[in-house]
Amino acid sequence: MVENNYQQLGLIQENVRILNVEEQTEIRKMDVLKFLSGPPETDLVLADPPYRFGPFDKFFDMLIRGFSNALIALETSSDLDFPEAILLNIQSSRKIGKTSLTIMKV
Repeated sequence: MVENNYQQLGLIQENVRILNVEEQTEIRKMDVLKFLSGPPETDLVLADPPYRFGPFDKFFDMLIRGFSNALIALETSSDLDFPEAILLNIQSSRKIGKTSLTIMKV
């Protein structure tokens, strides 16, 4: 997991401890774009960027190029338009009010 906010990081660490999945979980305190700029090795991505996250185009491009055979669950604003390259990878999408949950395979 990658989180840049100290408060959220503490909550994530506590949830990992409660779920007793410390051995299966790696948590890094860093910017997601910095994390994606290296070749991340993971098969599951849970992404919940801020709704007003600026560099979505760069983020999407890095998601597609950065992972091989990964399942990505992405929470975004329901009014966010996905680039065509992302649309090709979408497996499922659900809108709940102002929130959209999208599952994709890359």
